[in-house]
Amino acid sequence: MKIILKFLILIVCALVFAEVSMFYDNNYSPEAKALKRLEESCDQKDAAACLELGDKYRHRSSRLSADVLEKVYAYVRKACEYGSGEGCVRIGARYRVGDELPQDFNLAREYLQKGCDTGAPDGCAVLGHLYMNGDGVPREPETARRYYQKSCDGGSGLGCYSLGRIYLANDFDDAGISIKDLFLKACASQILDSCEIVRKLAEEERFMKQEPQLSGSSENVADSAGGSDREAAQDALEGSKDK
Repeated sequence: MKIILKFLILIVCALVFAEVSMFYDNNYSPEAKALKRLEESCDQKDAAACLELGDKYRHRSSRLSADVLEKVYAYVRKACEYGSGEGCVRIGARYRVGDELPQDFNLAREYLQKGCDTGAPDGCAVLGHLYMNGDGVPREPETARRYYQKSCDGGSGLGCYSLGRIYLANDFDDAGISIKDLFLKACASQILDSCEIVRKLAEEERFMKQEPQLSGSSENVADSAGGSDREAAQDALEGSKDK
């Protein structure tokens, strides 16, 4: 009987210790104090603090349950509302693909437009995808091209990559456009297969500059090489889709 009693006492002590430890972790640990400071800053409409809170709640949970995601996106929405273009883009991109948030092209366009207008160039690129694919909007390649251009000019590798793709696909006149430069910018951001496309274009340029060995004609060399940046990179683009 005494052994059983001692065993029960040990169990109770262990449970109490666990509860005390959890209470400390949730209220007095360095992480808890950092979260509290961020929450206070977010309540004062600090967009960066709200965005960071969303990240912290996402990463501190081993399982992204519906409750956790609700809390994460509540903070990301606040970040967007308080002026974070990145926050707007995160939500818009999720609505576009239906990942973690239900697919809704209208909400995607609303948030992406706000992100683009707030200075988040990736938002302009993803907004361009909507118009290029006709997702929830009329398919308007020219509108998509303008958003890709704005995105690329703003420093988005995704925007430069998307712009390069439509020029390679012959959708637009590329007069005065350096297709390779667009993919170089995308490659610097490690966007999809952009570095492979740059390599193929560079190989094409080297081949085009060689002295003709067999035909004695630069025109024939151009013909055998494919004749253009577009043809040099088509293989790298086959099967690639907008992300």
